[in-house]
Amino acid sequence: MAGLFLYSCSTKQISSSGLSKVEKLDDVANFLTLVSDGEKEVTEACGLSAAEALTLMQPLHARLDEEIQTGKYLIIDKHLIDCEVNCHCGVYSDIAQNSQLKDDLYKKASTFPRKKLIACAQRTSQWVCKDPLFDALKREAEPASDAL
Repeated sequence: MAGLFLYSCSTKQISSSGLSKVEKLDDVANFLTLVSDGEKEVTEACGLSAAEALTLMQPLHARLDEEIQTGKYLIIDKHLIDCEVNCHCGVYSDIAQNSQLKDDLYKKASTFPRKKLIACAQRTSQWVCKDPLFDALKREAEPASDAL
């Protein structure tokens, strides 16, 4: 089977949907980062200003950090290739336990072409505005923006 395989610390197989939550959060993080940078090719989506995108990043990163810390994922060599297609080299690097694989993923993330990140963000922009996660992030960010 050509799917994504992950194993927990107890070596029980986790479905690919286990990592898909992290990947979804990472997709939204990439999208919001590019909107906050004023990237023309994604700024039209959701009608967000750069400042609003930055405000949503805080609750998003809290969710992503929690998922990474509480999840039991095993990043394998296959993810080194996959990350070039799905734009998740950085988050895979955060999760990887093997130091060589972590370093290799980090290097890929730090040299990942912006053009590819924009393409991933454009794909995300097709669903993110209608996703319940987006509404939840806006609600969570409201108290922070009210304090400003």
